[in-house]
This record gives sequence, C-alpha cells and structure tokens, in this order.
Amino acid sequence: MLTRGYITCGVPYVLFGLAKGLLGDFTKGDPLPGRSGKNAEVPYNWTVHTPKSGVEIASFNCLECHAGRFNGELVVGLGEADLDFTDVPMGALVDNLPILDIFPGGVIGEINKFVERYKAVGPKIKMLTVGTNPADMLAVALAAHHNSDTLAWSDDPLLFPPEIMAPVDTPPWWRVHKKHGVFYNGMNRGDHRGR
Repeated sequence: MLTRGYITCGVPYVLFGLAKGLLGDFTKGDPLPGRSGKNAEVPYNWTVHTPKSGVEIASFNCLECHAGRFNGELVVGLGEADLDFTDVPMGALVDNLPILDIFPGGVIGEINKFVERYKAVGPKIKMLTVGTNPADMLAVALAAHHNSDTLAWSDDPLLFPPEIMAPVDTPPWWRVHKKHGVFYNGMNRGDHRGR
C-alpha cells in the first residue's frame, strides 16, 4: 500500500520536483519513516512506482486521506480532518506541466493520462468546506469513465450519475472494523474493507 502502486496514473517522477510546487498542500508532508528508495524521498501520501507503461510515476496513496496529525505528530490511519478540497490545485499542475518532446520514453503518455484523468474527476472533487472529503464522488466519477465489463478507461463518460455533492468524514482505520457498514449507503458489509 505504501511502497507499491495501485493507482495507475500519476505525475512522471522526472517531473515530480516541478509538480510539487504546483500541488500546494497535497505535497506538504514529510517522507514516511521506514520507506526506502525514492519512496523515502517523497511525502508520506505519495508512492513512487512503475505501472505497465514502464514510466516511473508518483501517485497518491491511501494516506492522502487516511493519515492525520495529532499534537503535531503524523498518525497513520487517522482520518485527515483538515484536508482542504475547497481549492483543488491540480488544475494549476495540469495547466503548467511542460509538454515537451524532450522527455524519454512514455513520459508524454503518462502526462497526458494524468491530465485526462484530472479533467474527468477534478471538477467533481471540489468541496465547499475544509475537512470534508470527496472520496465517494471521486469513486463515482472514476466509475463513470470505466467500461463495466473490461474496466477500460473512456475519456468520455459512459454513465451519467446525478450531480450531487455527498462529502464524507474520513474515519480512522481502527474504528471502521467496528461498524456493520461504512459510508452513507452502508457498503462494505462482510467484504475485505469492512472487517
């Protein structure tokens, strides 16, 4: 979860130093102790990995929402109660990433993939209040762009869910196993996420 990639798009690592300046609070954290290699150099909420494209990328990990500070100390598993999604700075990143043909291999393809994914979900994750989390809306926005049989990405939405804002409060991991169901719809009953 913290050393391997499960999110298949991100910022090409060769551009991560530039991207950090454009991502604001999303790259504010210190490295997480105990990680090695390039993961020891990026904030705790990012993971460096290589997807099928072969281009090394940095992408968010679970700790983007599931690590918070208490008395100034980072607590892994604590919901991030003061994360600010009222201004999602990825638009600044998308608008300012240099699209040059000087990058090696598939870097341009990874940049374009990141840009297209952001264009699809970015407007859906902007919140009205600091501390609310767009996780459920992000999941719906991503699902709307995936073929339900093959899970292949579509730049155009394949589903048109209603335009609603349903923010969540990220619970601490240690409390989730005590619930019969999670989130507004009571999902995760009996599966790996609700135990």
